[in-house]
Amino acid sequence: MQNASQFIYDVESQNFQEKVIQSSFDHLVLVDFWAPWCAPCRMLRPILERIATQMDGDFILAKLNTEDHPDLASQFGIRGIPNVKFFKNGQIVDEFAGVISEEEIQKKIKNYMVSPYDNFLKSLTQLDLNQKEQAFRDQFEQFSQRSDYRLAYAKILFELNSFDKIPELLSEIAEFQNEYLEAGQLLSLVQFVLLSLKSVDKAVDKYEGYLIAAAQKYKANNIQGALDELLEVLYRKKNYQNGFAKTIVIALIAKLADPELSESYSRRLSMAINA
Repeated sequence: MQNASQFIYDVESQNFQEKVIQSSFDHLVLVDFWAPWCAPCRMLRPILERIATQMDGDFILAKLNTEDHPDLASQFGIRGIPNVKFFKNGQIVDEFAGVISEEEIQKKIKNYMVSPYDNFLKSLTQLDLNQKEQAFRDQFEQFSQRSDYRLAYAKILFELNSFDKIPELLSEIAEFQNEYLEAGQLLSLVQFVLLSLKSVDKAVDKYEGYLIAAAQKYKANNIQGALDELLEVLYRKKNYQNGFAKTIVIALIAKLADPELSESYSRRLSMAINA
């Protein structure tokens, strides 16, 4: 349990920018606009403080006396109190006026709280790929039930050309989950990249030869060359290996940084499919 003074405190004009605006980039901040003469304010305060204490620093409760700081009350359009405003990333994202139930307040707070997984993702921003992989491995026990965690971890392993764990990671993503289609696409990409290890002259037929050539060009960072080879398969035999080439073309188009190039290949894909 943290010291309550760390996440429940009074604010004033002099420290509002630091204690509310800047803090809201790291935490959800609730500002309770109140006054000593306000009876409903005295009813609401213990509810807010109890929630803040129970949630142990998951959000900050900042209390502002509108009698002492009418400038801030005017700035934020306070016409009646109590008034509670929710700040996140420097902006007001929600508010309520008057006294509402503890359950309603908790529901509102949970809509805007940063989850532990969000904080984990934020901690990765300055890490290189190897460090990210280590971080994902370290947090597997905590987040392995999340399909978005499994997909993100698999993507990092893919970038590191470490394919062994990817099928197991993605096998737990169910068809009804949002990440299911992208997970299937990533598994196809793993299969595609592994084709680059095969020699074209060892292909079982000319269509696999195109796929192998495409995979080798992709491994050499020649995405356009890979797409050209894959489109040859689609023009000649679009249902080869259950439409494997189409799946890869869609995945590679998403990797193109140039919007015009992406649009061009999307048109060519449509023409190949409908030929």
